[in-house]
Amino acid sequence: MSDAPAVRTLLFDIPSSDADLILHKLGEGGLHCLARRAGSKSEFNQALIEFRPDVVLSGYCRAESDGFAALRSTQEQCPHAPFLFVSDTIGAEDAIEALKQGAADFVLTSHLDRLAVAVEQAVKESRNQAEREAAADKLCETSEYLDSLLRSLKDVVWSIDADTFRPLYLNDSAKKLYGFSVDAFFADPDLWYKVVHPEDRAAVIAYSHRIMAGESAQIEYRILRPGGEIRWVRDRGYVVRDATGKVRRIDGIATDITEQKVQQERILRINHLYTALSGINTAIVRVRDRQTLFDESCRIAVELGQFRLAWIGSVDGNNQMVKPVAIAGVDEGYVASLNISLDAAKPEGQGPVTSSLREGRIHVSNDIRDDSKMAPWREQSLQRGYRAMAALPLKMGGKVTGCLALYTAEQHFFEAEEMRLLAELAADIGFSLDHIATEERLNYLALYDDLTGLANRTLFLDRLSQLIGRSDRAAFAVLVFDIDRFMQINETLTYEAGDFFLRVLSQRLRAIMPETALARPSGDDIALCLLNAEGEGDVVRFITEVLLPDVTKPFYYDDQELRIALKLGIACFPGDAKDAEELLNRAELAHREAKSVGEAFLFFAPDMNVRAAQFLVLETKLRRAVEDKEFIPHYQPKIDLATGKMYGVEALIRWRDPADGLVVPGGFISVLEETGMILEVGRWMIEEAGRQYLNWVGLTSSPPKIAINVSPIQLRQKNFVAEVEAALKVCIDRRGCLELEITESAIMHDVEGNIEKLQHIRDLGVEISIDDFGTGYSSLSYLTRLPLTRLKIDRSFITNMTESADSLAIVSSIISLAHTLNLKVTAEGVETAEQIKFLKLLRCDEIQGYVFSTPLPAEQILSLADKTLA
Repeated sequence: MSDAPAVRTLLFDIPSSDADLILHKLGEGGLHCLARRAGSKSEFNQALIEFRPDVVLSGYCRAESDGFAALRSTQEQCPHAPFLFVSDTIGAEDAIEALKQGAADFVLTSHLDRLAVAVEQAVKESRNQAEREAAADKLCETSEYLDSLLRSLKDVVWSIDADTFRPLYLNDSAKKLYGFSVDAFFADPDLWYKVVHPEDRAAVIAYSHRIMAGESAQIEYRILRPGGEIRWVRDRGYVVRDATGKVRRIDGIATDITEQKVQQERILRINHLYTALSGINTAIVRVRDRQTLFDESCRIAVELGQFRLAWIGSVDGNNQMVKPVAIAGVDEGYVASLNISLDAAKPEGQGPVTSSLREGRIHVSNDIRDDSKMAPWREQSLQRGYRAMAALPLKMGGKVTGCLALYTAEQHFFEAEEMRLLAELAADIGFSLDHIATEERLNYLALYDDLTGLANRTLFLDRLSQLIGRSDRAAFAVLVFDIDRFMQINETLTYEAGDFFLRVLSQRLRAIMPETALARPSGDDIALCLLNAEGEGDVVRFITEVLLPDVTKPFYYDDQELRIALKLGIACFPGDAKDAEELLNRAELAHREAKSVGEAFLFFAPDMNVRAAQFLVLETKLRRAVEDKEFIPHYQPKIDLATGKMYGVEALIRWRDPADGLVVPGGFISVLEETGMILEVGRWMIEEAGRQYLNWVGLTSSPPKIAINVSPIQLRQKNFVAEVEAALKVCIDRRGCLELEITESAIMHDVEGNIEKLQHIRDLGVEISIDDFGTGYSSLSYLTRLPLTRLKIDRSFITNMTESADSLAIVSSIISLAHTLNLKVTAEGVETAEQIKFLKLLRCDEIQGYVFSTPLPAEQILSLADKTLA
């Protein structure tokens, strides 16, 4: 033991002389000892704790029995330290007792030559024992660790005998995965295969054979738990061989991959839905009619979306049955047998399809087997492999017009993400339906009048051209007419009444004329083509004997009997024109002339062309004026009667005609309104007023507010408020800088609609005035609801005020009425000091007229800021 560590030797109850001899003998025997002596029990016990000896050598005294006490202390404190008695006084019986009690050996003092060997052997055995115990402890600890680890695993760890296929080991996770206890698998080795789904057993057996052939293999298969639940398992097996290469056992790990499989299937499902969505969007681009859209949507849902069945139904209005209009899938006959009704009292009226049609939202049956609402169709659905279905409402113009039904072979198919994609798919189909409807509508409107259903100008001219181009063409006439005083009907009974009269008129015309001979070419005009009209006599007889008696019969609207008259213009082919457009134009000229001179009907005459030509020349010049920006505003001051100072101005349009110079509105406004150019010019006037106000802001601290006249045509536009708001952007944050002047007759055309429009404009910070007040037919109930700031008294009352008591009374009443409504009053057309005097007495607020200033260019207005009314 020369290379071994020093032997820590504790000597007890051994005389000094013997102790030295003992250590000497141990040294001679090749032991390197590190010794400590203890003479008393206390020293000995302390040495056991502090010195931690490798071996204890003790003397023996029967009388005191210290040696046996020391043995017991050593076994308690240092159980791995061997204990040897070294004494000549120990007898055979005591020596045997010592060995029984655990002493390693005893050596007689007279035979110390054997001591070194005995000590070395005892120490070596003690150290080996200590190592064996440590290894055993380590093995036990490792075993406990592995067992704990295997118990904590979610995966099933298994081991089977290669010869008998009986289980050798199975951790507790088997119960969680398979639903059977570990003991059950040990009791029934065939249970390994019994839990496998019948459709997967052949694959699992083949997998087992591959492992037995020495191949490390892996498989994914389904299992059936005791309650019928299906789970997916991934199993990996490995062969274990002995030293000779023989397969002794098979170890493996089984992992529950059900959630992973579900997610994979769901991802695949969602990918199919995305593909279907993309396919339908692609189809939408090229499809131009509803039926093709429906057919393509169903086909794509089945082919790309992987649905078992897809069909689209719409409601038959006669019997409230849902009628299939498109079908794709494995069993189209199934849909024909459904007999779905919207009648909520019937079982067939309570399913997902009817609920979707009634409520306008997606309805789902995620498990047809257990869904009571699917009871009428459950058996035939399950027979065909349908396990879940969804009904998606299809909307057009916000209204449900149909339903797309989708069927799958999987239960609980329709989860949140699938529902979101399906909602998007239904919305895209709805968008396409809207687009197709809009396109159909545009195609219709391109050829027909929306209100009456009659041909429009384009289609009518085409029909006239076909008549003219026929080889057997005969003479015919074109009549253009409208309801006499139709504008008064609109103004007094609202535009709804006017529309009603036009519809009834068109119905009466259809009763006496072929629909192909009728048209609404423009505005409120109606046109008809009278065939076989050889002369004026044929036309007059038709007008007096057929047309007027039938279409001028009394009308009834809101329990009121109304009678109408017509004004007609007639142009004849081939005498008055050679082509369709010229013929219609000349009938319209004759119609315009009849209205102008008050005749019931007029035939076209050449001199009408002269006036028409003048109108066209002026129209052409005005279109150029709009393009070249030849219009400018002049501004007429408005005066506060209390201070005599200018507080604002009215913007009045002027036309700088390159040929005729400055033209006032009376020479061109009517043409602007008749041609619609007033919309662009009116918008420009509002923008220009805003720009001019900002310009004055930079020149003076008190810029005058600017009033702009609004044409009735502008006010009628649906986008009038948006137009004003856009025009006002040039003077944003300048509330109160602008004012709109609108005639009361324009407001009364559509009172409710105009109240709403004007309120929006007031909210923009724009003031509202009624222009030419007193000449229209305002209702006081409406007047109180209008968001006005002032009334402007028409100049006709101001001119006659000093000479006519009636005019004076009207002016006084208007002022009192306005003040009662908390409105300002402006008198227009004030030209004399006497008029000013009367207006002050009547407490009028403001005036406008030549008595202060004529309308001036913008650059001259600020020079009047210090001028005071005389």
